[in-house]
Amino acid sequence: NYWTVTEAHRAEIRDWFVEAAARARAAAGPRAADLEIVAVVNGNPFLNDAEQIGSTALGHVPQAWLLDIVRAADSLGIDTYAREPDEPASGSAALSVIDFWIQHYSLGKPVHVLESGFTSILTPHPDAPARLLGRYHARGTEAQQAAYLADL
Repeated sequence: NYWTVTEAHRAEIRDWFVEAAARARAAAGPRAADLEIVAVVNGNPFLNDAEQIGSTALGHVPQAWLLDIVRAADSLGIDTYAREPDEPASGSAALSVIDFWIQHYSLGKPVHVLESGFTSILTPHPDAPARLLGRYHARGTEAQQAAYLADL
């Protein structure tokens, strides 16, 4: 995982994405119109990912480096990973995350919610890094998963 907590990382990611998008369009040639480049944001800015994009409180100032990435894309993809501290996943939390990304980063482009659920695999893979356990994928039973998706 590549955390964007420094200006140098942010600039590197932005520059890489903008260049990759331009190269993909050039390589597609006459089929470039069939190509959709999606900038994917990943995480819940209200919990543990706020350090990557600055304050998520009222008055959030969208990050220029991330807006540059979205400008180079055709659409915005959102992986919500919307957990509340006291429950495996929350439909209202997911909608808040989706709304945040749309309001601050979609630039009016089409939006795709790419990941909005959580895993029913209750035991993490033994090789999963300890620092990631519980950070992204909310875990719960299939019944909890079904209730979450109905709520969402």
